[in-house]
Amino acid sequence: GFPVFLLTEPDLYFEKIIYLVIDRVEKYSSVFREARIADQIRFSGLNAGNLKKMALEINPSFHEEIVGAFIEPPGGLSSHDYLALSTQARLAPPPNHWDAMFYYKNGLMMLRTGDPYWPGDVRQDLEKWVKAVKAELDPRPRVGFSAVHYSLAELKDVLDESLYSSQLPVENADGHSFYSEAGVFQVFMRLVEDEKAIEFSENCLRGIRAYDNENNTNLMLTASRFILCEGDLKSTATALSQHVNTIRYRLESVGRLLGENILAKKGYELLSTAVKINICKNI
Repeated sequence: GFPVFLLTEPDLYFEKIIYLVIDRVEKYSSVFREARIADQIRFSGLNAGNLKKMALEINPSFHEEIVGAFIEPPGGLSSHDYLALSTQARLAPPPNHWDAMFYYKNGLMMLRTGDPYWPGDVRQDLEKWVKAVKAELDPRPRVGFSAVHYSLAELKDVLDESLYSSQLPVENADGHSFYSEAGVFQVFMRLVEDEKAIEFSENCLRGIRAYDNENNTNLMLTASRFILCEGDLKSTATALSQHVNTIRYRLESVGRLLGENILAKKGYELLSTAVKINICKNI
C-alpha cells in the first residue's frame, strides 16, 4: 500500500515536510535497491555474462570467489527495523569494500567475496561477520550458508542456496545450516522449478491442508516436522512440545488422508518427497 508518514515535530513548515518526505522515500528506495537486483538475478533467466553484470551492480568491487548467508529472525525483519539498525550503525558493517549486506525477504542477505589465490577462508570470514551481526538480532535468528562458488556468474546459486539452507533443520551449536551439508535437499531445491514435481507435491498434500482448514488442526505442521526430524517420533514430539502418543495419533490421521501408512517405508518416502518439495517451494 501507499506509505504513511508520521511527523512528530511541533513546528513544521511545508518546505520542511516536503524535504522530510523526500528524504524518507530515498532511504526506503535504497533499502530495496539490492533486493530488486537480487530478484532479477534469481528469476529473470539471465545468461552468465548478464548475471555477472548484475552482480557488479550490487557491488562493483566484488571478487570472483563468493559465499552467501541469509539471516532470518523469527517473525522476520521489517524494513523499518532494518533502517533503524542501519542508521544507528548497530549492524556490523561488511569487513571489506568487496563484500555486501542488504535487506532481502524480511531478513539480511550477506555476501562475502575474495580472490581464490589469496590466503584465507571466505566461509570462515563470513561466519565471523554473521556472528557479529546476529548480536543485534533477538531472539536467535535462523542462518543459512551457501556453498562457496568461484564465479560471480553463479550468484543466483549463492542467493538460492543461502535462502534454502536457512529453512533447513538447524544442525550446529551456532544455529547455522549449510547448503553443503543439506544432503538430499540439494536435489529438492532444484525440483521447485519443475511443474510436474510441484503438481505431485500439491496432489499429495491437498487433502491434509483441507482437513486442517476445516477442523483447525495442525496435521500439515506435524507431517512436515516429522519429515524434518527424519521420521523420529520422539524428536518430532519434542520439537512440537507434544506427547509422543499425540504425534502418533496425528500421523495416523495424515496416513489416512494420504492413503498410505506413513510409518512404513513406502508411505514415509511418499510423504517425505511431497513435504520436501513443498518446503523448498515456499522459500
